[in-house]
Amino acid sequence: MRFIAPLSIFQEQELRRYLSSSNVKLLPRERKRFSCIFLSFKYKLAIKDFSVQFDVSENSIKNWFNRYESIGCLGLLDKNMAHSQSSLTTESEEVILAAVKQTPQNLKILLGLR
Repeated sequence: MRFIAPLSIFQEQELRRYLSSSNVKLLPRERKRFSCIFLSFKYKLAIKDFSVQFDVSENSIKNWFNRYESIGCLGLLDKNMAHSQSSLTTESEEVILAAVKQTPQNLKILLGLR
């Protein structure tokens, strides 16, 4: 069976802060991850039990454990997609912006949806 490694006092407090703080806005799937880690530490339940309780695969829970043990709480948060690069080239972007400037009121025609 796989359990989360024993947590330090700091790690336990950090998990509690994420779960109970109104300042930290967790998505429901992130809250599942944090709850799973905390409950594993607190009650030493089997992964199969978590799988049923949280309605996710056992492999997902193992991945959560691994990410938490290697990265900490940041490993349980969703990745921020704001830093991902655009697939448009600079030239394409300029062409699109120019076309939108010419007909901003009629984007459906510009996009070929009509």
